[in-house]
Amino acid sequence: MDVKKFLIPGLIALVFSLALAGIPAFGNVHTEVLEGVYVLPVAELATTRTEPDIIEIENELITIRILPNRGRLLSSYTLKDVEASFLYQEYRPGPMVLPGGLHVVEFGGYFLSIPWNTRDRQPYDLEYEITRDEEDSAEVYLSGRDMFLRTLTEAWVRVREGSPLVEIEVLITNTSGRREAEFNLSDFAVFDTGVDEEGERLLIPAQEAEIMQNLDDWLGEEGDIVPWPDTLDHWTEMEKFIRLSAVTDPDIPAVGIYHPAEKAAIIKFWDPSELFQGAQWWTWGVEYEDQRGADAYVSLSSTSQAMTLAPEESMGFTIFFVGFSGVAEDEADLESLYQRALEIH
Repeated sequence: MDVKKFLIPGLIALVFSLALAGIPAFGNVHTEVLEGVYVLPVAELATTRTEPDIIEIENELITIRILPNRGRLLSSYTLKDVEASFLYQEYRPGPMVLPGGLHVVEFGGYFLSIPWNTRDRQPYDLEYEITRDEEDSAEVYLSGRDMFLRTLTEAWVRVREGSPLVEIEVLITNTSGRREAEFNLSDFAVFDTGVDEEGERLLIPAQEAEIMQNLDDWLGEEGDIVPWPDTLDHWTEMEKFIRLSAVTDPDIPAVGIYHPAEKAAIIKFWDPSELFQGAQWWTWGVEYEDQRGADAYVSLSSTSQAMTLAPEESMGFTIFFVGFSGVAEDEADLESLYQRALEIH
């Protein structure tokens, strides 16, 4: 019997049947718009939808989600081989009261401080268009206007075949023909914590941190300077709510988080490197269950000095996210991971 005569057609049939079943070819980029998912409405805007479109993009290494209708340039980032989801994501967040009396909710993800809805303390809803949907790459265009600053924020989120890198190119334009636009630019990456019993390690380029807020003065008083990262670099060391700020400017244009049990890390870096000059972060700490609406996450912001755009002037920059698996404890330092990310970029 000629085994090859029966084996080869059988293999061809198997491959064909897998393709029909909707399994993407190895390395292909796949884009899908998820519908019918309830997301809590918090903004009093006519554009806010209870079941907004959620764009999901994946390749063989990562799966990401984008939530334009809540202003999230990224809603989630998952590294497939270790099933590590680095960004906190919650579609039905409970209301909470921050120390100081602010009422907020936290959807998580990654977003910018412009365009910003000051009343609801959320980014404005964004419009979107899938501008590229190919097997080798995908691109989603997002845009939103700030009616008070008279600015237009545009972003292009890109994923390519065979890469764990997510590229977010941003352009902010002063649409006014007569007046300057002045604003403080910052971003927010809400990292999931409480995943590893060993405690996630924050990767922040700082030697010291100032206490900005501190529930029950558990660590010290506001204004105190604490060493970093000798203390508090693991989330499990943060007992209660605390808000911290890096004392010196970052010497590495990146931040991130490391999951020791999964041996996985993600970093966010930016270009140009001088875009952000500071970092602030806050968390409810390990006693988050004592606070209504709180959860296990760290909100980490890169901050800049005041920006000024002349009438019709624009500024552009690019944010990158990249995840790594197989990262040993002694390899989980920000500088090494940043250099690895640059090689991928």
